[in-house]
Amino acid sequence: MGYNEIYDKYQTQYEISNRIKFREFVEAFKKETGVSADGLMEAYQVNHDDPASVFYFLKWVLFNYNRKYIPYFYELLDNFGYDMFSEIMDTMTLIGKDTHTNVSSDVVNYSLISPYINRITVDQSQKGLITIHSDELGDYSFYPSRVYLNNNEGALNLINKYKTSGFCHQMSWELMNHHDKCTLVTSLLPSYFEGTHYHTVLRDNNGLVVDAAMEAVYTEDTRDMLFKPEDICITEKDDTERKLELAIEAEDEESKNIDFPNAMLLTLHEQSKVIL
Repeated sequence: MGYNEIYDKYQTQYEISNRIKFREFVEAFKKETGVSADGLMEAYQVNHDDPASVFYFLKWVLFNYNRKYIPYFYELLDNFGYDMFSEIMDTMTLIGKDTHTNVSSDVVNYSLISPYINRITVDQSQKGLITIHSDELGDYSFYPSRVYLNNNEGALNLINKYKTSGFCHQMSWELMNHHDKCTLVTSLLPSYFEGTHYHTVLRDNNGLVVDAAMEAVYTEDTRDMLFKPEDICITEKDDTERKLELAIEAEDEESKNIDFPNAMLLTLHEQSKVIL
């Protein structure tokens, strides 16, 4: 399997189907309630062509202007088969990207509109470890990246300089250069409504997962419980260049003589070029 085929088979088709689901949800919510975010999207420069952005903007509009419809928002989401663990992931990402030293009360209040998030606590005795508490889905702890990496100047500069959302492969590849010992891990994760998508993280020399795109650091147990990953490409930093050379040599559109993990590694390498 050539690396150009990997995303088509395991991610691209599900990106399309999930975009359709987001669009159908927003239209159904509008039809049932008469509430939409259309009038504010221009003012806030929301991309009309990105159904996920419209979905998240609608949620923000409900929080700020029309909270009585929030219970129905989540009832309808459940009817559409939404993976509610995404609520935990989104909250982790929101806090991770917002937190430099302290967790914003505004971010906490926004997160708590979800019926799946009951409390958010900060344990200062463990260097600001944050826990998202869910009576239904469990408790999940993590460090914001800027808190955990506060002594790693190179990693901090990278996170502060570049956009991280949607660039998990590229950012993980670049962050690898700022860790002495680490492992590059790419996995298949469940998508919002159906199917899978690829996600890449680093496993550092403390055994913790550095999630560059989410700007969060968490344990392997948290990763297993929350993300339910199917690991398909695991490469130690010291082996990366050697495996990459083999993958480049093996990539042949006529023979496609390349195994799946090395094809994935080659995909990461190709994608990493766009960040800098």
